[in-house]
Parts: sequence; C-alpha cells; structure tokens
Amino acid sequence: MDEYIIQHTVLQEIEDQGQKKLKIMVAAVPSEVVESYYDLAKALGLKVAFVDYAGNSTYQIMKQQIGEEVSLVIQVENDGTVINIFKENVLQLQRMVPYGKSMLVNAVMDKYGLKYDAATTKLQNETLLHSRFDGDEVTESLRYMASNINRVIDYYVSRNRVSIQKAYLIGHSTTIKGFATLLSNELNMPITKVEALKGIVLDKKAYVEEATLTSYVTNLGAVVDPVDFVPRKMQEAGSKKENTKMIIVGFFGAVAVSALLIVIPLAQVVALNTQIMGLNKDVKKLSSINDLVNSYYAVKDKYNDVSAFAALTADSDDTLQELVSFLEKNIPSDVAIQSFNASSGAISISGKATSKASVAKLIQQLESNSLITGVDVPTISESKDNVGSSEVTFSLSFSYYGINTSDTTSATTSSGSGSTSNKTTNK
Repeated sequence: MDEYIIQHTVLQEIEDQGQKKLKIMVAAVPSEVVESYYDLAKALGLKVAFVDYAGNSTYQIMKQQIGEEVSLVIQVENDGTVINIFKENVLQLQRMVPYGKSMLVNAVMDKYGLKYDAATTKLQNETLLHSRFDGDEVTESLRYMASNINRVIDYYVSRNRVSIQKAYLIGHSTTIKGFATLLSNELNMPITKVEALKGIVLDKKAYVEEATLTSYVTNLGAVVDPVDFVPRKMQEAGSKKENTKMIIVGFFGAVAVSALLIVIPLAQVVALNTQIMGLNKDVKKLSSINDLVNSYYAVKDKYNDVSAFAALTADSDDTLQELVSFLEKNIPSDVAIQSFNASSGAISISGKATSKASVAKLIQQLESNSLITGVDVPTISESKDNVGSSEVTFSLSFSYYGINTSDTTSATTSSGSGSTSNKTTNK
C-alpha cells in the first residue's frame, strides 16, 4: 500500500436506520505514475493543476448532462471504454473494458492500407460501419466492445430489477458515422450522442472547436471536483513546512510558560518514559500480525475479483430450462406454443389456442411467477371455421429474471398438461 496513492470521491449520503452513511468511489494509483506526470510537466515548464481518475472526471461532467432516470453512459476513448450507470444522478456502477476507438481505426488501416490519421478521417466522412454485425471486418472489430457493454447492462439489470431508461454515447466515437446506430441495434435500445455539454462555456481564446469539446470530457471533469493525486514526496515536503511553522510557534510558546513546566515532578516524567518504552516493546512483539493481516487482505482481494468476474458471466438465459419446464407444467392443455425466442431475459412467444379464455389463463400463470415481469400481448386474433370451431392466434412478450430459480415452483400452480410445437430458442 505504501507504493500507492489513494483518494476518494463522495457519491451520496444515505440515511440507513437513523444512521448517516456515505457511498464513495475509491481510486488507487501507483505513486510512480503520478510522479511521472509531475516530472513531465516540469520538463515542459508547466504546472500541474490536478491529476484525476478518468472515471471520476466523466462522472463529474455527465451528472450535469442527464436526468434522474436510470441512464447508461458509454464513454469511448482511444484504448478503452468506460461504462457508467446512473440513477437519480448518482453513479451506481462503473466498469472499464479494454476495447476502444483504436481497434476500429486499426481495422480500417489494415483494410484500406491507410495511416492512423487518414483512417480516422475516413471513418468520420464515410459510413464504413454496418448497422449489424454481419461479418464485415471493420464492423466486426467492435463486436467485443458491444458484447462487454451488453454484459455489464445485464449484470446491473438482473440484480436491481430495473431497466435502462436512457442511453448516451460520448467521447471519441460520436464523430464516427454509423457508430451510434450499430450500438443501438446491438444493445436493443436507442442511444443519444452527446454532442454539446451543458454548463460548459468555451473561452473565446481557447484553441478548441465547439464540435470537438466532448472529446475533452476527462480534462474538463478534472477541474470540477478532482480526486487530486499528489506525489508522496510533495505531500511530505508540505508536511515538513507545516511542522517547521509549528516548531517556531512552539518555541515562543515554551518560553512564555517555562516557569509552569518547572513544577512538573521529575519522577512523573521518568515514569511516563518508562511506560512508553514498555509499550514500544509490546508493539514489536505484535508486529508479526501485520503479515497475517496483509495475507488476509490479499486473499480477500482475489476472492472479490473472482466473485465479480463470476457475476459478470451470469445471464438470465443461463436458467432458461427452468422457464421451459414451468411453461410445460402450467400452460393450458389447449394452448400450443409455436415459437419461443429469448435474448438476455427478454422473452417472446407465439402460439395458438381454442379460445381467448385459454390465453387469459396462460397470462395469469405467467404473472403468478415471481421471476416473470412485464407480460404484454402485442397481437391476438380469433377466427372460426365452417363448423363454428374457434382458433385464436396470439403473441406474448415478457422479461424473465432467472438468475435465482429457487422460488419458481413455489410461486406457481399446475393447471393441466400443456402442449408445445415447433419450439425454437434464439439465444
């Protein structure tokens, strides 16, 4: 820990059973990294105002650009992408994935034999990206980025039982034609490009165009409320100056009250020194516990990393068999499911029944399951043949949160043996 500088940002004050608690974001950076920035500034004849963490800078700017709804903010930089989820203007989740704009630019460079700047200009002037991943080598370069964004969204939605209400795109990708359209189609949600920043006034003397201002989000946010990493040697130098001031003040104070200090018994001073020596010996005896504590925290960190990674791999579709078994046990006997589609917990089915009452019974059975929400009936129609027999054609859609399946059977009741036909699953 001595090799790191640790700072924090207060995200929210929370009232919990009469107690005030703080929700904070903690950032740690190696001391040598911060020192290298200060050394570079010194070599250039400049002065460092602040050294900030990119995630905090983005948070400080974006909380002024969005509303209180659950919002997804995707910030694409050259070599990485920061995924932020806000609720009521408070950061709820932040993840960084190692896929950025450079992967796309490199794909264009390889395909067209261009240099980096020329490839970037081509992406800004021509629509090289397709609207879907269809095998095109330039478009496919963004597949891993989109997959990781989708995984973070599913992780948050499945554990908080809320849906993303708005999505924003900011950073170096907003000027690339077709980028927002591709992400919107692959994430199944409309995405708004942030092309102007609220609360930011551009100085007339600044050598920055208004249209490219969003590319400097991390720089602008560092001025609002930075975590402010300062090299340890500078911190120590500052504390030495303060200590010097205290010694000078203490000296003059000591002269004024020296007469009072003389009356303190010498025996008391000796006793206190002896007590201090004994305490120091006790501290040395217990110093071995530091190794045990460090070992504990090292194992705890590894456990947290593995747990977080395992959680990111979870998906509502992993337990899709539980939903299929539930349907087979609970759909009315005269209802036949003809198609079944699933994508990250979003389920759509279509089928036929002999009456609308049977479809209504199926809807009741679905709504009785605590892991199923938002049951909707986009289409339903009824027809009769020459002998008066009815046939109802319908389609249903709902969300299935199947991460925890322990409550599925207890929340449902059997209503007969249903039938399924032509069942297909798209995952």
